[in-house]
Amino acid sequence: MKFEKVYSNVKRVFGTNPEMILKNHYYLIDRNYPVLDIGAGQGRHSIFLAKRGYDVHAIDPSKAACETIKEIASSKAFPIKVFKKRFDTFQPNVKNYSAILLFGLIQVLKWDEIKFLVTKLKKWTREGSLLFITCWSVNDPAYVKYRDEWREIGRNSYKNSDGGIYTFLEKDEILKLFKNYEVIHHWEGLGPIHSHGDDNSERHGRVEVILQRQ
Repeated sequence: MKFEKVYSNVKRVFGTNPEMILKNHYYLIDRNYPVLDIGAGQGRHSIFLAKRGYDVHAIDPSKAACETIKEIASSKAFPIKVFKKRFDTFQPNVKNYSAILLFGLIQVLKWDEIKFLVTKLKKWTREGSLLFITCWSVNDPAYVKYRDEWREIGRNSYKNSDGGIYTFLEKDEILKLFKNYEVIHHWEGLGPIHSHGDDNSERHGRVEVILQRQ
């Protein structure tokens, strides 16, 4: 997906509702520190938390996505600070976050980027901080298509001619990436059928976790 183009042309690409693991567990987040939403897109998760009084820092490399969040935050006086950044160039102006949201980010990263992200997450959190993560698994119905048609650039990681990347995790692999975190929630299976502002429906093999830094 070419996010800049899509975010410019479709008002709410991923809808307005937050991921259920955030909706069902947001109350676990410490309100004394801000929340970081990485790859915030058009802000559905940032807005959900800001409505409930959380201070949120939202980062995304898409100008169109950032402008959407800024417009909504300004009109509603929501406590959201927006940064047009990738996670690998972002420099927080706070010491720690109470929670970091990573919804749909890992699957569009290469393995070296994923491993670098893991180190950043530890740096930006403190004991008790939470990570909310969703990503794709090798049980994704489209996994075989990407494996057969795209160029392999790593284990279960593939790249197309336009530079698009999808990386799929094996069963319980997410827990190995974050082996020193306490598992609050962990689920793997087929996610819901959905679309992104068009008539094309899709469904993904999903991994969901909530992890707490020890």
